[in-house]
Amino acid sequence: LLADTGRASLLSLDDIVLSSEGNEKIHLADVVHDESADTIGDVETGAMRECLGESIDRLPDREKLVIALYYYEGLTFKEIGKILEVSESRVYQLHTQAVLRLRGYLQRDLALFH
Repeated sequence: LLADTGRASLLSLDDIVLSSEGNEKIHLADVVHDESADTIGDVETGAMRECLGESIDRLPDREKLVIALYYYEGLTFKEIGKILEVSESRVYQLHTQAVLRLRGYLQRDLALFH
């Protein structure tokens, strides 16, 4: 244990690690700690987004279109019904079916991560 600690060096967070030509000094504390950085959270969010995108791609075309128009374009079921030439209640059914299908896909896919 003593041999291992003998190789360690002590650094102060006030040590200057970089100094630009304009005499702007960057301290080790500025480089080491970034409160806004959440690398693990960013990776998890990216993985979830990718998983959701892949699940949406697996939906039948009509359900995929309803999801895209509703969530990405912000259209109402009534507006989507006009586009698809179906009733508002049919759009609601397609939306519900798509959400249930997505839930099943995601539960299976996310079970693989755990």
